[in-house]
Formats: sequence, C-alpha cells, structure tokens
Amino acid sequence: MKKEGNFFFENYTEEKDSEGHYFYDDAWFDVSSFVLNKKLRTMSLCFSMASFPSADKDAERASINAEKLLSELSFSDIEVNDDFLKEPEVFSLGLIAAQKTIGSDKDKYSLIAMNFRGASYGLEWKSNTLLGENGIAEGFKKTGEVAVSFLKSYIKKHSTNLSKRLKLWVSGYSRAAAFAEYVGVRTTEDRENFGISPEDIFVYPFESPMLFPKEMSGRFKNIHNTVNPKDMVPMLAPSVWGFSNAGVIDTRIPSEGSEEYQRILPIVKENLSKNGAPEIIDQLSGFTLHCIIGSDVKPFKELSFNPGNKRAFFEKALSFDQASFLRAYMRFMASNLSASKGVKGGPDTCRKTYYSLYQESFSFLSGAYLGAPLKRKLKIRQNLLELSKLLEIPAVKIKFYLHLRFLGERGRSYVEHEILDTVTERLVNDPDIALKKDEAERLQKMAHPLIHYFVYCASIDIRYYRFFFTGTFLNNMLRVLAMHAPELSLSFMEAMEE
Repeated sequence: MKKEGNFFFENYTEEKDSEGHYFYDDAWFDVSSFVLNKKLRTMSLCFSMASFPSADKDAERASINAEKLLSELSFSDIEVNDDFLKEPEVFSLGLIAAQKTIGSDKDKYSLIAMNFRGASYGLEWKSNTLLGENGIAEGFKKTGEVAVSFLKSYIKKHSTNLSKRLKLWVSGYSRAAAFAEYVGVRTTEDRENFGISPEDIFVYPFESPMLFPKEMSGRFKNIHNTVNPKDMVPMLAPSVWGFSNAGVIDTRIPSEGSEEYQRILPIVKENLSKNGAPEIIDQLSGFTLHCIIGSDVKPFKELSFNPGNKRAFFEKALSFDQASFLRAYMRFMASNLSASKGVKGGPDTCRKTYYSLYQESFSFLSGAYLGAPLKRKLKIRQNLLELSKLLEIPAVKIKFYLHLRFLGERGRSYVEHEILDTVTERLVNDPDIALKKDEAERLQKMAHPLIHYFVYCASIDIRYYRFFFTGTFLNNMLRVLAMHAPELSLSFMEAMEE
C-alpha cells in the first residue's frame, strides 16, 4: 500500500495545529531495518510530529492528530494510554500504538507502529534532568520502562489479531526521541520476550538527548538517529560526562559551509514557509562570535587578538560556525562543573558532582519554568531575555567585568546575588507571573546553585577567553533556541530526500 496525504501537528507559538504533507509506503518495511531509508526517515518525523498533542482548542482529545494519521495509513487497534490524555506528571509518558498486517501467505507480517507525546511536557521536564550517578540516565530509564511495559501489554492484548511474525516501527522527536531509542535498545536486546528480530525493528529518533553510557555508543545499527549539529538538545547530557547515543547517527544536517547545505538551502526555506514556520528562516544565518575587551562586547571578526598562550585557541575560534561553537561551549560548561564547587578531578567527576550538588536545583527549575503553563512560561522567558540585555548596558557590563575579573570568590558572590535578586524582583512584580513570597523564597534557594555555576563559568571565561563563550551564547540565544524547531528538521528531511 502506498499513501500520500496531509497530517496535522501542534504549533504551540500560535496555539493551533499546522499542516504538513506525508508520503507512505508499506514496502519500506519489507527490507532490513539496518539500512537507512531516507523516505521512511521523513515519514517517521511526520508520525512523530503528528504525535504532538493537538493545540486546537476544539480537538476531541490530545492524540487526535496521530490517530487520524494512523487510520489513514490503514492501521487498526489504535490504543492511547492515559498519560497522553491527562496533565503531565514527573514520570508520565504519553504513548500511542497501532498495528496493520502487510503481505499475504508466508510473507505476511504485522507491523506495530508506536510513538510518544513529543511536546507540551509540563512537569515531565523534571525527570529529564535526573541523571543519577552512573549507567543510563536515571529519569529516562525509569520513564522508559513505562513505554516497554505498554508495548508488552499491547502485543499481549492484540495477540489474536497479530501475525506470527512481528515488525516494529518507532520514532520520536526530542524527549520522545530518547524514548524511541530506549525502546529500540530494549526490544533488540530482549528478542525472547518481544518476539521481534533486530532486523525487523525500525527506529528513527530525531534530535534525541544522549542518555546511554559511552560503552553503548553506536552499538545498535537498527536505530537511525538524525541530528542537527546547530541544536543544543542532542549535546545533552554532555558527552564529557560519559553519555552517548546507543544507535548510530547516520543523518546530520549539513554544515553551513558545505556545498550540500548551499544546494538545499533554497528548498529548506521554501519548506519552512510551507510547514508553517517562516519566522525560522531569519534564524538560519547571522550567527556572530563575540568577545569582550574592556567594557565592549564586539563581533569576534572585528577584533585583533594577542592572547599569549591562548593564541592557538583564538586562531581556531575565528573559524567557528554555530555548530562548532556549541560543541566547544558545551564542553567548556560541562568540564567546569566540578571545579565550580571546588571538587578536584577532570570531566569524569562532573556527573557525580551534578548528581550530588546540582541535580535537585536543575530538576526544580525545569519543572517551575519549562513545566509552567504556556502563557506563564512565555512571559517568564520574555522577562529573562530582557534581563539578559542588561549586559549591554556599559555601566552594568563594566561592574560585572571588574568583579569577576579581579575580585575572585568575593566578586563572584556579589554578581550571583545581584542576578538572583534582580530576577526574583522582576518575576514577583510582573502581574502576569506574580510569584508569591513563599514561591520567591523557594526560587531563590533552588536557583542559587545554578546561578553560582554559571557565574563561576563566566569568571573563568572572562579570565582566560575574554568572555568568548558567555558573550557569544548570550548574543545568539534566540538563534540557538530556534534550531530545535521540529519544522526545521522536517524541512531539511524533505530537502535531503531529493
């Protein structure tokens, strides 16, 4: 069976559903899953985006777009778990599955399609930051077992409708991609219980965080990861802490300087408009490296450096594009976590430091901000972006620079409390946020370790790298955030098929 049509997906910025186009073919599943299929890759992303909760206020239920797509593709026994339809909790996971029979006689098999509620995570953000001391990231592992149990239950419940031979198609975007990868690993490793051969398990995650230990890196050839090198999400949890993808990364969006990127760029821009995200077009270019001299933050390319023993770094940094900057920035931030608390040791100690000294704060703030209702979250984001612009005021910039550059721990403490008090006051006084007194006190307590960490890194940055990492990140923050838009990934996947 071949099918072409339109699917719908959440557009949270406009609180409505956008429309995209798909092409599907049963024949894609007749061959081994170890071979990357570009058309199946694009269809998998369409399936993942349809599994976002509907933003349409008149929608019958959150899972309606995925249900409609599966029905159009002639899948039956569509099943949605309770987590998909209710307010997210810390370890909840929205799931949808369906099955169809493909082929006839001895070539007949049942294809089970499975996906996850891949947006509007709410309090689920808290579990994303729970890494644990070792092994697979703790929060993802605990929640991933919800998906494993759901799949086992689905196979058992519909066994009378399933063929003897089973095949599995799983995909997901962002957080959901991590669970797609987790399910791919568990079903591949546990053939006895699931009854599915590894070559019959088709897994296509997009922009997945890293949750597996480096010993598992690239081991599963039936898991085909797609990564945008300009997106921060696939760089978390940090590789220098020992995290990796268990599947292969066999699709990377081309780098800006490549011939492939220039060839498909006009198609990508056209696709972005078609896919309902024309505002991202302006974010595809304009990334600028920044650095500080005295009181001025300037574009890196305009500066002439004489950095002594740091010359090699700066000469290399002059050629950084957004992707290479983000890799260096993430390594810089991740490698300094233990030192920020005076813990001796290299990057290998940072995960334990995070677990013991920072995890609680990250988890709380993720739930308080990222898990807030949409309108409140957008208002908080607006306030934080406006506050970040304070660094552009010369008097503020000079004061912070002098404290961080010359006053050591005392200077860092001053800057920490200045930032903490300013942020809290802003959020308390904004009528659309209106933090209560007890909320403000809780926020200050939990945010302090995080601000301490970032201020410590900024002080190292100023002393050795002339504010290169912090300045460049702050000046390109919106551009960095835009690179995680699923419409961007879809627009590239469509262009890269040609």
